[in-house]
Amino acid sequence: MNDIGDARPWPRLGVWRIALIAGTVAALGALEGCQNPFATTQEDLGEQAPRERLRVIEPLKLDEVTSSRRSVIEATGSLDAPPDPFAGMKEVPLTLEQARAATITNNLNLKVSLVDPLIAAERVTEEEARFEAVLFTNARFAHFDQPTSSTLQSGQFQDYQVVPGVRIPLRTGGTVQVELPVERQSTDNIFTDPALRTSYTSDARFSISQPLLRNAGRRAATYPIRIQALESQISQAQAKLEVIRRVADADRGYWLLYATQKLLEVRQAQYELAKEQLERAERRVRARSAPEIEIVRAQSGVANSLEQIILSQNEVKQAQRNLKRIMNLPGLDVGSEAVFELGTQPDPVRYELDPKLLAAEAVTDRMEMLQLELRLAQDYSTIEFTKNQALPLFVLDYSYTVNGLGRTLNSSFDLLRDDR
Repeated sequence: MNDIGDARPWPRLGVWRIALIAGTVAALGALEGCQNPFATTQEDLGEQAPRERLRVIEPLKLDEVTSSRRSVIEATGSLDAPPDPFAGMKEVPLTLEQARAATITNNLNLKVSLVDPLIAAERVTEEEARFEAVLFTNARFAHFDQPTSSTLQSGQFQDYQVVPGVRIPLRTGGTVQVELPVERQSTDNIFTDPALRTSYTSDARFSISQPLLRNAGRRAATYPIRIQALESQISQAQAKLEVIRRVADADRGYWLLYATQKLLEVRQAQYELAKEQLERAERRVRARSAPEIEIVRAQSGVANSLEQIILSQNEVKQAQRNLKRIMNLPGLDVGSEAVFELGTQPDPVRYELDPKLLAAEAVTDRMEMLQLELRLAQDYSTIEFTKNQALPLFVLDYSYTVNGLGRTLNSSFDLLRDDR
């Protein structure tokens, strides 16, 4: 302890204090592998799938997995338009590309599935928030007024204390805490220095707590972040899979509507042929070259054709309703009086696929396989963390405090600053 008049701006640490602090810093550096303990690193997030596997939908490259390719038919134009059974309805031109775009933009099921990745990303942020610094302040007031049988004890005593500080969780599993307690005490103890019967104390306190076995290291401390980061990627893979499914639904709905419309044309053509056959049968009966039973048979054929037309019209309406539901375009709800005029014509191509190449593509590009890979990564992290939790609890605690005392608050801070 130096004289009061010998003021120093910084405390002079003993050799043992310097050695202890240096040893603690060296141990943390060795434990962390010289990584920053205050920030999230790529390793904390666990295994990361390539961004394009989660965000980019690549078409199947059939030319790379097929041994031969030849055209079956070529678009040569449509047949003459048959009588329109939906006369008076609004015609809406639609291509396959427009159906896909509308599905991606407006499909309600797809919108719901795209919310899950956002929620999962927020959960990752929530887990990272565990390592944010926390500012805190504790306040306490105590007042004692009690009889005493000893002059060594105070009969009246008042204590005011405020403890501001900051707590910083480390990604090594430890915690650093810095506090600045300020306290005011009043006592009537006759053995207390009269000048300090009302005194102020101000301390500067630094402490660190670091587990050395259980919960030690970045892998154990950042386990929740890693699990949620992998879960976020799983949600993105599920969302991508849902996009693929909905686009496939749009394709199937589009071509199903095309097929039912063409089937209706065929049914109408059959109806026209049935009517011609009925007229021919009537002429033959009038010419006495055929029995009247031929007219009955022809009438049966016309009635059957009419039935098929009615069924085909219902199938067209159902296919249009299904496509409207998938696309969910504004003004074209399921019950709207509108008919799609399809602009994309089929162009079938025969592919002879190579099973081995196609299987390899399926393993690489299928989102179900990617989800399984990420689940396995989660399981591996969980096993690793569970093994760590089986270790004994051994914690290194270190605390360093500088005290200040004075008749006034300023004088106590002066003593704290000068380490007197």
